Amino acid sequence: MSKLNSPGVASFLLFLALFAYRVLNAWTVKTYFNPDEYWQGPEVAHKLVFGSGLLTWEWESERIRSFIHPLLFAVFYALLKVTNLASRGAVAYGPSMVVQAFLTASTDLHVYWLAKRVMMQGSGDGDDAIARAETIARCALFCQCSNWFMWYAGVRTFSSSLEMALLVPAVYHWVALVERAESIEGGNQKSLRYLPPSRVGMTEPLSIVLGTVSIMVRPTALFAWVPLGFWRLSCTRLYDIPQYLLRVVLFWTALVMLVSTLLDSYCYNRVSLLDQARNAGPGAHPTVSTVPQWEWVFTPVNFLRINLVAGVAVQYGSHPFHWYFTLGALTVLTTQLPFVLLGLRRALSRNRFSVWSPFSVVDFRPTALCLLALVVLTYPLGLSLSPHKEFRFLLPVLPFAHVLAGVVISEQVMFPRHEIVARSCSVAETKISAAPRTWRGGRKPRFFLLSILFLATTHAPMAFYFSRIHQRGPIDVMQFLSSLLAEDAKGMGRGATRETGQHEGSIWTARQCSAPTRLGRTQPKHSSSTP
Repeated sequence: MSKLNSPGVASFLLFLALFAYRVLNAWTVKTYFNPDEYWQGPEVAHKLVFGSGLLTWEWESERIRSFIHPLLFAVFYALLKVTNLASRGAVAYGPSMVVQAFLTASTDLHVYWLAKRVMMQGSGDGDDAIARAETIARCALFCQCSNWFMWYAGVRTFSSSLEMALLVPAVYHWVALVERAESIEGGNQKSLRYLPPSRVGMTEPLSIVLGTVSIMVRPTALFAWVPLGFWRLSCTRLYDIPQYLLRVVLFWTALVMLVSTLLDSYCYNRVSLLDQARNAGPGAHPTVSTVPQWEWVFTPVNFLRINLVAGVAVQYGSHPFHWYFTLGALTVLTTQLPFVLLGLRRALSRNRFSVWSPFSVVDFRPTALCLLALVVLTYPLGLSLSPHKEFRFLLPVLPFAHVLAGVVISEQVMFPRHEIVARSCSVAETKISAAPRTWRGGRKPRFFLLSILFLATTHAPMAFYFSRIHQRGPIDVMQFLSSLLAEDAKGMGRGATRETGQHEGSIWTARQCSAPTRLGRTQPKHSSSTP
């Protein structure tokens, strides 16, 4: 397993290919989707590095966003500033074509690794098992790279994109615990339910760190950890639970939250200082009464308070409870949905779900593939608790759905249908030949080729239309204003007034010039700064 999943030369070359693919992806996306693409990342980073820019109410008054996401772009902007490469094009397109393309390519690579790890679980290390896992991993990667919505939204600078880039590697390391739980089984069937905290090494802490960071970026990531944490407790004896929670979960979670809180508090106070200096005017000296006092900021609490308690999210639209399972999944998956549904059925069948065991808190022994299926179900179920729903909120769960689809697509390549069901459900009693099917003339089966062709021909036109044509106007307008206002440096004295509201599209990251601009500033009704 270690040789199969460890990053090597082949994995590095694959990552370079995926990175080039996502750079091309970001370069071809020339349409407008959602204002958060700019106001939750690049615009905030521009404010931190260049000292100019406008922040929305999410950053100024309510402070519900973590700076972890914009700091990634701030590092990129700082490098541009130090190297004198901060051109208008680099500032406007660099975050998506460099930073976000890197993150999305990393997600693609971990989808490939995750599919391998999941299908190798309980299958041994033989050549046939490796070939099967490789086939499924390639099919999962194909689904990930060919999905129209992943092409359309995956390389945009949304916080949901970073949540996806953190959640997938976190789950990749977490499912390794399933292998370790089975490896200590031995001859005692009861020990199958026992995974001592001392046997996990650094795999589990790394997964917890990545998962906690994803929760700090977007608290909605917590929904994905409900089945994962429930399974982990089922592998822990009752008298080991306090030690496990204190030494492993609480320690690493508290450490990440402390660092994130310090980082957010520093950045929010720095933004307050920048605003104070701007309002004081050039040459003014700060005094004790004018310097803002240090304030501690814990963004997850503010996020929940504003979106759930105050109900601000409802002002941006509301949908019925079932929206993610009916319209949402159908829209983002389209023709991949039947394969995902079949993958869910295969993964959830023949798994034991009991409520009590004398050896652990619960008797919950799913396979690694079943854990992915539960994440695919519980994540949108948790999102459904909020009346405000958006397609982009499903981005973090798409990679896991693609692994399930890859299982169904690949089953026609090498092995009979009943064999993949038995392997995905760990049915040891089913005796099936391990020899792969041989096809006449060495060609792939017709169903497999038709499936690949069908998915490619249905997703490619949608990806082209939504990335190049649909809602292209706002981007073209900002590019026109950017070139027009750039002439202010030549003494033209031009400015711009935009009456569409503050939370509509990028300003500073799109034009990178000093021409004056007036915006209509809007606040939600429950914002503390609203009169």
